[in-house]
Amino acid sequence: MNSGKATATVRVTSFAFGPVTLSITGLPVGVTASFSKSTLVSGVSLLTLSANTGATAQSVQITLWAIGSGRNHSVTFNVYVSK
Repeated sequence: MNSGKATATVRVTSFAFGPVTLSITGLPVGVTASFSKSTLVSGVSLLTLSANTGATAQSVQITLWAIGSGRNHSVTFNVYVSK
């Protein structure tokens, strides 16, 4: 991504233990994350990563978390921020 936006679809399948809250950790300075829906029982949320002009070019690992009812699930992926 470069001084702009990147999007990804996050799909939550039926979670038998109630709703989950989505969050992101590991974002570098100058990059923010937002979800179209931050709490889901099942369905789809659109994740948008936005880089501002203060973001430095780098490759980072970020982690997507689904947290709910004492059960946590996560997936880690690489994001490349370019200028």
